[in-house]
Amino acid sequence: MAKIAKNSNYKRWISELKLRIQQSQIKASVRINSSLIELYWNIGADITTKQAEAVWGRLFKKQLVLHETILSVLQSGKLN
Repeated sequence: MAKIAKNSNYKRWISELKLRIQQSQIKASVRINSSLIELYWNIGADITTKQAEAVWGRLFKKQLVLHETILSVLQSGKLN
């Protein structure tokens, strides 16, 4: 085992492997961020539309913030 760890071909292969993993992680992060940005944009558009239509009344935003706060607390498991 110690011999193979000193082999230059092995070291180069490990370095290349690490680089490929890092590149894939970066690509995945970019894709996830893009999807989240699109989701948030669409949610913002929905909120704007609902406000403009006054479908749910004037207190819509306050109710939405309260709902999000409750969900956030439940998801985090923190009840203080």
